[in-house]
Parts: sequence; C-alpha cells; structure tokens
Amino acid sequence: MDKPRLTQQHPLYTTLASTWRLLLDVYEGTGGFLDGSYLIPHPREVEYAFSEDPVTKVRTFDYNTVRQETTRFKKRKVLARYENFAQIILDTLLDYLYAKAPSRVIGGQATAEDGHPLMQWWEDVDGEGTHITDWVKRTHTLAALMGHAFVAMDRPPLDVAPRSKADQAAPFLRVYTPLDALDWIARGRSLRAVKFIEAVGRDDLNEAPLAAVSTTPTASATGDGARKSVQYRIWDGETWQVYDQDGGLLGRGDHGMGELPVLVFTGRPRATLPIVGRSVLGDPRLFRDHFNLVSEKRSLERDQTFSLLNIELGTDQLAEEAKSLAGETVSTSSALFTRGPAKFIAPEAGPVEHYERELHNLQRTIYRLIGLPWDGDSQQAETAESRKLKAMDLNRLLAGMAAEAERVEYAIARQWFIAQDGPERGQAAYEASELSIEYPTEFQTSEILDEIIELRAKLSANLGPTASRILRERAVPVLLPDLTADQLATVTEEIGTTPVNTPDAASQFRGDMLKAMAEQRPGEPIPGDLTNPDHQGGLE
Repeated sequence: MDKPRLTQQHPLYTTLASTWRLLLDVYEGTGGFLDGSYLIPHPREVEYAFSEDPVTKVRTFDYNTVRQETTRFKKRKVLARYENFAQIILDTLLDYLYAKAPSRVIGGQATAEDGHPLMQWWEDVDGEGTHITDWVKRTHTLAALMGHAFVAMDRPPLDVAPRSKADQAAPFLRVYTPLDALDWIARGRSLRAVKFIEAVGRDDLNEAPLAAVSTTPTASATGDGARKSVQYRIWDGETWQVYDQDGGLLGRGDHGMGELPVLVFTGRPRATLPIVGRSVLGDPRLFRDHFNLVSEKRSLERDQTFSLLNIELGTDQLAEEAKSLAGETVSTSSALFTRGPAKFIAPEAGPVEHYERELHNLQRTIYRLIGLPWDGDSQQAETAESRKLKAMDLNRLLAGMAAEAERVEYAIARQWFIAQDGPERGQAAYEASELSIEYPTEFQTSEILDEIIELRAKLSANLGPTASRILRERAVPVLLPDLTADQLATVTEEIGTTPVNTPDAASQFRGDMLKAMAEQRPGEPIPGDLTNPDHQGGLE
C-alpha cells in the first residue's frame, strides 16, 4: 500500500487528536504539565517575532511566534507544579463503580471450575493473565478518560492451520486508544472498518528506544532523533491486514468472524457522533487553565512575599554609591534607594487573593461539570433539593457507565462465541447460553443515603399508619430515583393497599433498610434500632 493512503487520517481524528493528547496528559501529568509547555505566557513574559519596515521602522508583530522567552517566564516554568486531581476524580469514580464485582452467570453456573469454556476464558482475556473484571476496569478508565476506546477480538498467528477446534489458539483482546485509530468507516452507529497504528517493540537493548515515553504508539512515532518503528493494522468485515511503516505488507488473512471484530467502549456518548465519545472529565482545557493559575499564583506569591526596603539617600549621595555600600538586597528584601525616610514597603495582598478566588471557582466548576459535589459547598447553606439533584446527577453518571460496561461485556461474549464456532453457529450458541451479566444499577451517594436515614428516623417516631404511609411514599423517589411515571404510580398504589400495622410489614421495612445501608456503607455500623427485631420502625 502506498504511504499516503496508509497514513491518511479521518477528519475527526485530525480535529480531535490534540484534545485526546491533552486528556492523556491531564490524567498522567505528562507532556506540557511535565515540561511547562502548557503554560501560557503573559505578553510581558515573551518577545514575539516581528518584521520591521525599512523606511518607516514600524514593527508588525507576529503574536503566534515567540522569538524569545524572558527570564521571568523561565523562572515561572521552574516554579510550576501540576496538581493532578483529575486522576483522583477518575480513579475514585471507577473504584466506586467496580467496588462490587459484576455478576456473570452462564446456564446457572457462576464459577469457572468445571464450568463453561467462556468462564475459563474470562480468567485470561488478553493473553497476559488478566481477569475479565480487571481488564474491563482498566479499559473503562481509558474510555472514560478519552471518550472512547476500541476493543478488538484477535487470535495469535499460527505457523500451521489447526487440525481441530481444540488446537485453535484462544482469542485475546486488543485495546486501542482514540489516538491509535487513524481512520475508520462507520454507517450510523455501526463501525465497518478501522485502521490502527501500533508501536513495534525492540527485542535488543542495543537498539535505540522509541522517540517519546508515551502510552500511545502515535505519540511514540512522531519524535525525531530516535528509532521510529511502527506498523499499521487494518480490519474490515472479512479480513485483517498488517503493513510496516513503509507500506510493505507483513501479513493478511480472513478472520472468519463474518463482521468487524472491533467494538467501541464509550465513556460518555455523543448524540451526533456515535463512534466518538465524550470524556467523563469534560473539557481538558479547564485543567490546563488550573495549571496556569497555580503557576501564576506561585510566581506572584514569590515576588510579593518579601517586603521592599526603601533606603534614604544622603544629601549629595547618588543611588549607585549607596548601592555599592548597602547592596541591592538586604536579606530576602529588595532595596530601593530614594529621597525620603527609610521604610519597608509591603506588597498588597489583593492580587494573590484574587488568584485564590479564581482557583476556587475553577475547581468548583470542574467538579460540578463532572457531577461531583465540591468540598466548599458543604461550608455554605444549601437546600435539600439542591443536594438531592447533585446526588441524582452523580447516580445517573455512574449508572450510565455501568450500563456501558455491561453492554461491552455482552458484545465481547457474543464475539467469543462467534470466534469459537463461526458466525451462524456462534450466534446460536450465544443465544442458547443463558448468559447473564449484571452490573450495579443504583449508586446511592452520601446525600441520598443521609436522606434515607432521616426518613428512617421519622418512620421510627410512631406516627401511626397514615403518617407512616405518607413517609413511605416520600421515600420511594429517594430509594428509586429512576422510576418512570407508570412505575411510580404502581408503587404508590401498592403502598396505599399494604397494611402498615403488621410485624411482616415492619420486618420487610427493616430488611430493605439494612440491605441498602450495608451495600452503600460497607464496614460501617448499622443503627441499633434497625438491628433490633423487636423494633418495628414506627409501623406498630
């Protein structure tokens, strides 16, 4: 294949590649956060390139080209630090999502011992000993970070054709980031063909390493002055093809899947671009702005921390003479020589306080756009309705992420069956497998749980059947925030027709509350009045 066709890029790749690279750097703290190139200089901190009219001597500045950085800006780069709370946010969300392992059952069996071959494959899905749960969480991190990730079902190459099904090499999963997928063809929400770029590792330490330390082959392949070794892998509905970096064919064949063996794992879906997802972290430029604000604030604090010593000159004394005697600094204070009494001049605190407010507002914006409560919000008066809405937003985010992981797992399982038995028989075997994969569907955040506990306290106040029934109706939207209007009406009707003055009703209430609290706050003690079998929660 000729080189231009091999390296051509999808228009969306060309548009979004810089955003994907920035998202990777936001999470890893690499790139411009490591070398300071993400700092945006103030016009007074750089000298821009210019052209000068030979006659009028009028200069025309090119503000896109920096001719020279000032010493001040170089010092700010040295002082810059990256406060990587983006990684903390994303890891916390994923840890919470996968705190409880999903349920996987085939034909009523839930263990790999003497179980279905798919269960045995789940023990090692990538050929490197990674269990399906660990693999999904790791891949979900990439998808949530960059908006989406590509998952390919592949087999290791064999020197000879297998003699039987038992001789076939087990399929394994490949993962590609958006930066690895140079080009693709899609019809609506269906991916039809895709081209990936891959780094080719070295086998000898005497070989030069790849140009850049990066999690993506694309970035590794773009540096100069080091070994460049990449290959291109192309999949469509029937074949696979691999080319070297010069366009030479390394291998090709029929994958036998009858469809493209590549899935898209999405972080947050887009309405208009079904293949390209959105990052859970939102716009990475907000984190770059935060990096700049921290740098500017640190530089400002360093410049203004120490007072300016104003030294009075003698009657006929010159400033240069006084400098030679006293020096230009006294301890950490700079000296200024003027006519008038000697005194220390302290800097104003206003500029630093302004940066503090800007940083606080930016951090708050980042958290709220993601759907997380900002710590500072707890210090301000806030309505219960506002707290509940925030909790529901976070619950919807986690529920959507769980539903996507579940969808991807079903799709992977289906392709595994097809890889074993071919398109028709594999599809039939998949449908007959009684496969069940379930991820958590409800994620009660602390705000919702606090309201549940409050409702529990009110229900234990022995208010009588009518008041207890009203409170139970109020508890339904808290416990089940995603009910449809019809479902809510049905549940409310059942509450109205179910006796509340029976031990069975009280026992059911206690059981539901214990289950909710145990799932949402593992390891924490349960209130004693709920564990007491003689207590009926105000339902007696």
